[in-house]
Amino acid sequence: AVSLATASRGQALTYTVKVSLPANVSAADLTVVDTLPSGFTYDSSTLSCPSPIACPAGGVTSSGSPVKLTWTIGAVAATSSARTLTWTIKGYVSSMTGTTLTNQATVSWCQEAGCATPSNNTSTPATTTDVKRPLITLTKAVPSSLRKSDGLDHVAAGGTVAYTVTVANSADV
Repeated sequence: AVSLATASRGQALTYTVKVSLPANVSAADLTVVDTLPSGFTYDSSTLSCPSPIACPAGGVTSSGSPVKLTWTIGAVAATSSARTLTWTIKGYVSSMTGTTLTNQATVSWCQEAGCATPSNNTSTPATTTDVKRPLITLTKAVPSSLRKSDGLDHVAAGGTVAYTVTVANSADV
């Protein structure tokens, strides 16, 4: 999930990744990877693990550009009830306006510890945030004192003209 469907450059944005484990299911080498979209500047993340699952002390590791975050949870024993682990990723929009940020995390795990290739890979639904584009207009006006009845603007040779320049943003950015 994403906190905003539409945002402006510099605005705070939060991604929330939830990993649901059904009752009576165990997982080994449980890992969540989220490669953050270009145009999103990573700030911090928090982890929430339900008992008896302990969130790893090391938390999340980051690497590369764009930033790739990895949450290595490890082994999770089966319990009689379903469990949901939550990862909250905070940052801000740094992309140029008029773009779309798309984010998707991948969850992988093995049925047995130490498997070479995780056999269970699931992607979370992709989320998008449209970065708003400002709508800037510029107008220049001649003072009414210089306007004559013929509709033309008149200024004596060598005279000074003061214009009024107005800049407006008619978008909600």
